[in-house]
Amino acid sequence: MELEYLWVIVAVTVIIIFLKFGKSTPHHSNATEEDIISALNDGHKVRAIKYYRSVHGVGLKEAKDAVEKLESKT
Repeated sequence: MELEYLWVIVAVTVIIIFLKFGKSTPHHSNATEEDIISALNDGHKVRAIKYYRSVHGVGLKEAKDAVEKLESKT
């Protein structure tokens, strides 16, 4: 009985860790180009970079460079 209890604790712990750290992608899967521009206009550069990564599927460096390029145009 104690062994079963221990396995339940381990399983729940693994599930919690997975839910907390399992996704490294921000929850901006519904972001659009308009969201990127809006975030930039509101002064939220980091959010704009996250949106850009989500929309275009690029890495951090590419998204940062692209958002900075957009920022310089406005």
